[in-house]
Amino acid sequence: MGYKELCARNPGMRIYQTDDSKLLEYGKVWTGYNLDDVFKWAENFQIPEHGNTYQASDPDLESIPVTQKIISDIYGGSLAQAGPCCGHNQVLNGIEYHIGSEVTIAIKPCVLFLGKLHDMVHDTYEGNLSEAFYIESGQIVQTYETTLHYTPCKVEDYFFTVCILPRGTGTPLPGGRRGILKSQNKWFIAHPDNTPKVTTGDFPGLLGEMRKIV
Repeated sequence: MGYKELCARNPGMRIYQTDDSKLLEYGKVWTGYNLDDVFKWAENFQIPEHGNTYQASDPDLESIPVTQKIISDIYGGSLAQAGPCCGHNQVLNGIEYHIGSEVTIAIKPCVLFLGKLHDMVHDTYEGNLSEAFYIESGQIVQTYETTLHYTPCKVEDYFFTVCILPRGTGTPLPGGRRGILKSQNKWFIAHPDNTPKVTTGDFPGLLGEMRKIV
């Protein structure tokens, strides 16, 4: 599905492309990298039949020279991890932020809902303040640490991205959860309708109607 068809299927939602200046409020696009070896790696990864899967660190992916180059260029020598995030998500059912940028490499096209950290109020965020961005296959998008985000949404039969974050993000937090800090370098709030997350202790702070891509 192309951008025009995506917009036609979601007439009540403004969906930006990454060349729109609106993206500069949240992050930037990186270009000039040959991703052939990353796409070859992706061919051997099993997409789940249902739901989504995320692996914070994949040694085979991290050993690819272009992955190392991207990490070196964007993180300036700081340690980072890279892993697959893929599946069948269509909704914004939670939102999170980290200290340090997140980098998304789109293997398949997807939509990212992005928001601004300064719009959070007492661990709550109005989901209708988020804005949707169409990420083309092969694009590399850096989102800044001041940007709220969560699982990409599919625009075809599934979504498939590479997710790069500071090393250790998402690992268990010594001493356990502290408020919305649920794991190392991961502050997260769930939509109240996201029952699996709420029942396991995530704060239902993502307010408003759950946004959806069809």
